[in-house]
Amino acid sequence: MSSGQRAPRGDVPTLSFSLLSSLLCQFSPVYAISDTSSRHSTEHEDDDNEYPTSAYNDGCGIHYKVKLIPKFPPLRAGKKRRSNAVCKPVNATFYAHELSVLGEILGYAIQSVKRDERTLDFKVVAGELYAKNFMATWMVPCSADKDMPLDSIDTFEDMVKQVEKKVKLEVTLELVEDNGEDDGDSSDNEEETSRSKKKKTGKSRPECTAHELEIEDKIVNLQMAHLCHDVECCNYRKLCWPDAISGKHIFLTAMHLDTWAAAIVEKVAQVDIDHVLDTRMFQLGCTAVDDALLQCRKVTYAPASAPPVTPPMNFYFLNFPDILGAPAQ
Repeated sequence: MSSGQRAPRGDVPTLSFSLLSSLLCQFSPVYAISDTSSRHSTEHEDDDNEYPTSAYNDGCGIHYKVKLIPKFPPLRAGKKRRSNAVCKPVNATFYAHELSVLGEILGYAIQSVKRDERTLDFKVVAGELYAKNFMATWMVPCSADKDMPLDSIDTFEDMVKQVEKKVKLEVTLELVEDNGEDDGDSSDNEEETSRSKKKKTGKSRPECTAHELEIEDKIVNLQMAHLCHDVECCNYRKLCWPDAISGKHIFLTAMHLDTWAAAIVEKVAQVDIDHVLDTRMFQLGCTAVDDALLQCRKVTYAPASAPPVTPPMNFYFLNFPDILGAPAQ
């Protein structure tokens, strides 16, 4: 070929994809993929992407477990999907160097579950992860780091730091594909609507009136104001009211609170949150409520007694034959 002639375009030496993959595999024991759109250089990555031998897992690096939850396949006409239907997850594992960047790790994870950039597309721009049709989270076993979002380089570096603190260098990546709108949504909405209708047809609690709500508010105020703080009282840390005569504490039952709160709402004279009704209910000698409860317990737990048996009685009459009118012998 003369010096003035240009070489044909096909004669220019190029580096094949298989050769590039083999070269990458020599320096990192992971899946080698070509994803220039998702790889972004960081302070740990040089132009040749050459990492030193890893100090973890016999030189293999960090152990990544991938769990892909795929989206539902399209339904045929006339078919419906249950609302609790779940796709079978796809699991895979791989090892990667601890200096690998976010774009590399996601690329390895996607390839390990037999996906490509057409099905799971993403880009890392200005330190942020932009995933088109999936969401990524990570979890470190035996730690509080569970379902942590993987959406930026900062979160990825934090994940690597958390993993390096563990004895077993292992992390789980979960990729959830977006289902979007499919034919199963209509069936799900119909089922939810029917369930809500069934719930509405059941017995519902009647709504409280404004008067009842006001009484409930007063009861809450009474409970907060009359909590017993006397350590010597048998009802310590319970609701009590001191008797006006003896000064002993009266335990406030639900009946006491209802009556007291209703009187406050009705604006009975000389009755407020610090003054009770002048009735026997709030006096120490009144045991009507306790007597009623005691009688109820006696009737409930008393053993069934047998009917009384009358003992036999014998009568002896000396003139019994005369009484009967029979001739005496």
